[in-house]
Amino acid sequence: MTSDNPTYSPLLGDHYEKIAGARNGVGSVGGYFEMYRDTFLGRLADSGFTTTEAFEQIYRQMSEADNVGDFLDEPPDLPMLAAFGLVLLHRMAETGWGANDHDECFFLHEQLFECFEYVRDADKKSKAASKSARKRHSKSHAAKKFVADEWKKNKGDYSNNKSEFARHYVRRVKHEFDLDVTEKTIREVWLNNPPVDKKQVSQSV
Repeated sequence: MTSDNPTYSPLLGDHYEKIAGARNGVGSVGGYFEMYRDTFLGRLADSGFTTTEAFEQIYRQMSEADNVGDFLDEPPDLPMLAAFGLVLLHRMAETGWGANDHDECFFLHEQLFECFEYVRDADKKSKAASKSARKRHSKSHAAKKFVADEWKKNKGDYSNNKSEFARHYVRRVKHEFDLDVTEKTIREVWLNNPPVDKKQVSQSV
């Protein structure tokens, strides 16, 4: 499928310009945009998401997701991964990357490529590869859930100040999960996009 093939692009509807913004600019996917877009849309179409309504439903649900690791069961949930990949392109387009945004830039690119690999190579991935990916993401997912739960319970103690909370929990995450994360990631990514309940999403698709 090539960039001038219109077979799947109409599904994007009003999302097209927002997602296409990931093509250019700092931290963009550049010339790989069409490859990502068409691979994700092709997988959605092959999985039966062939109407605008069906696409809107899964795209809206994946807009609530934060971590590609949530969808790497055996076998991986390919429609969800494909829709999440398009959501990541949108997030890239709307994020103003500056000197202090390298962590978020890296985070988005890493997840985008992981979505792409699984969607592209779905029929080739071994169980060992899926197990390795789940293990790699499990620590990050557990840390995010911990932080989201702690914020829900203790935000009053921090006067609802996410910056103050993040300064404290950077050290907690490092100590309890041996995971390096920045205050910005906790404040602007983890607290704004808590881990999604995959079972709940699957039941509603």
